[in-house]
Amino acid sequence: QDWEQAGQTLEQLVALEPDDVQALYWLGVLLAPQNQDFAAVYLNQAAANPGWTVRARTILAALESYQQFSLTDAHTTLGLALVNLSEWGFAERVLEMALQVNSVNPTARGYLGYVRDQSGRDGLPDIEAALAISPNDPVLYYLLGQHWRQLSKQSEAHNAFLQAYWLAPENPALAAEVGISLQNLSDLPGAEQWFK
Repeated sequence: QDWEQAGQTLEQLVALEPDDVQALYWLGVLLAPQNQDFAAVYLNQAAANPGWTVRARTILAALESYQQFSLTDAHTTLGLALVNLSEWGFAERVLEMALQVNSVNPTARGYLGYVRDQSGRDGLPDIEAALAISPNDPVLYYLLGQHWRQLSKQSEAHNAFLQAYWLAPENPALAAEVGISLQNLSDLPGAEQWFK
């Protein structure tokens, strides 16, 4: 995660190979939180390639948040777009930037924990810190459930998903997560009820 060196290397690569779509995309992603105009140039070039269109346009859409929201919220929006693309290293960087602007940002803190879990590190401290700030946020309990599931702690995962569901009972995806957690606990009749 030597971002400065990564930027220099990508700039050199794009100068030598201006049609390298992957380099254009990575450079656009790298520049996105700090220089949206330059990032958009590279991302639009990458988007012209059908194999990279969806990824590049996802980041371009997130860039619009920098015109609409506060800096911490814009960084968070970009971070979530990167999470959805499974760009874990870039997502971690941007979410950390969001927290540098405003450390009381439970969404950025919670997703930072999730990203760290996906990177093979312990995201629990960040998720718990986010819940301390926003204890009634169903998304944060969902992330907590994912943390425990990844560690094969099915009972803890079930409790977290159940808490998420009761905070947002209109969300069928959370009911399905409770069902999956019961299935993982070998409670098939209970899982069936939640799936229904």
